[in-house]
Amino acid sequence: MKNTLKDSLKKKPKDSAPPPLPAADLRKTILIVEDQAAIREMITEVLKSYNQFKIIGTASEGQAAVELALKLRPDILLLDVLMPGLSGIEVLRRLNKSIPRMRVVVFSAKQEPQIIRGLIQKGMHGFVNKNSSLSELRQALDKVSLGENWYNETFSQTVDRKSTRL
Repeated sequence: MKNTLKDSLKKKPKDSAPPPLPAADLRKTILIVEDQAAIREMITEVLKSYNQFKIIGTASEGQAAVELALKLRPDILLLDVLMPGLSGIEVLRRLNKSIPRMRVVVFSAKQEPQIIRGLIQKGMHGFVNKNSSLSELRQALDKVSLGENWYNETFSQTVDRKSTRL
């Protein structure tokens, strides 16, 4: 007997279910913006080991950060402040209205009052000093990914001391 296409379609088992859909990826997506290659690569490798995060891109300067963020629409932007081209503050200014759901964690050694003022005005959600431990960076990302704000102790002390001048 010849098997025809019509015959093979008839032979489907009655209890066959459609193939399962791929599981939704519920990890928070992160775009890392850091001009220092060693730091950028180290952060990328460390964050890859955290199951709740997915690194979707990296950039080494401000304009590339803006372009990638607009294209990739990350959940979290991990952003340095002082970079070639556009500063982190300018990156935030350009992205604020375009990606309102994006959360921003600033990772920087710079905590001067004018920088703090600009970061606060542009809507950052967390700040981690580059002198902090990686566990502090993870704490910040965990909290910010849940919709909370997180600032390390050094930043909070700087804001408290300078708040009368902000």
